[in-house]
Amino acid sequence: MQGLNSYPGLSAPRSGAASAQPAPRSSSDLAACPPPSVLADPLNQPSPKPAGQVTLDRGWEGRYGHEQLRFLYLPLAHAEDIALQALSVDRYEALGDPEALKAAREHAEVIRLYGRFPSRNAALARPSTPAEISYLRKRTHRW
Repeated sequence: MQGLNSYPGLSAPRSGAASAQPAPRSSSDLAACPPPSVLADPLNQPSPKPAGQVTLDRGWEGRYGHEQLRFLYLPLAHAEDIALQALSVDRYEALGDPEALKAAREHAEVIRLYGRFPSRNAALARPSTPAEISYLRKRTHRW
């Protein structure tokens, strides 16, 4: 990770407390700035993998209880990636939580059908296909 002084206009929080950061001076300053959460916590490094997958890769599942695992697997269920969706369903099956497994299967089915979550299209400024528009009008789940 680059030091805080590598990012124009940013400084480390004092005494462990968050401090107001000056606004970037230009769009290139903004592009060079990591999110404030990364600056505040040196252990909070972006990962190309969801936390649940990192935990699995490192064999750490045994460290967590049922509710913690249920929460930890959420990024898998919310990934727009069919392989991560399959992993989500697998992990929720192993967890033995019928409610969470049902939700994981619903999420995986949407990714199987559309390759993404159509409900995110507006927020991400993505155009919706006619099939996605039809799905959004008919969906019965709350997400």
